Amino acid sequence: MRHEGFDFTANVFDINSPCTDADDLWSANIAIPNLLFDDVKKFQTLFGKYYDIIHHSYDECLTFTNSGGVIAKTRHIPMRNSVLERIHKIDKIITNAFPRLLAMQREIVLVKT
Repeated sequence: MRHEGFDFTANVFDINSPCTDADDLWSANIAIPNLLFDDVKKFQTLFGKYYDIIHHSYDECLTFTNSGGVIAKTRHIPMRNSVLERIHKIDKIITNAFPRLLAMQREIVLVKT
């Protein structure tokens, strides 16, 4: 849908360096979750004394591409909840099997230590 950008060169570990467009407070950098959590050892080294990762999973390939969008509206196929539930189960299987290839969402739960 191309309404949110990504910048894999942003330094998410530098509090003095913005990771998004400073002139557009509504902008997003959808690379931030990857920059923070792809290298779990680095995250734990820097933030392990503050946070524990207690859950990490991948989700949404088929469901996301047919969502219709929130801000950027796109065409989609309306489906019954029963069909969406089945598709969601398939999504969980394929996105966790091939996260770098298929996952469009990442779910992470942190707990303060």
